[in-house]
Amino acid sequence: MNHNPYPLFTDEYQKGDCCYAIVTSRDSRGSYLELDNGQEAFARGVGNLPNGTKILCTIIRSALDRKRAIAKLDSICNLYDACA
Repeated sequence: MNHNPYPLFTDEYQKGDCCYAIVTSRDSRGSYLELDNGQEAFARGVGNLPNGTKILCTIIRSALDRKRAIAKLDSICNLYDACA
């Protein structure tokens, strides 16, 4: 059995990757996100965005074990942005 613990390709975003996300819920610490690949993440200090807001973010910590990835808000997409 050839088991490679470090696969060449992965479906999950890694630290430094940039992606689109949708705010799914929020609390006093920040916003919970669903990334454009279906992965879950959390953005600290961004608890004022309404659910359903589309954002552009950068992953600052990859997902570990059962913990979500941590993302940093880069931009909020709105009607005037070219977010697809």
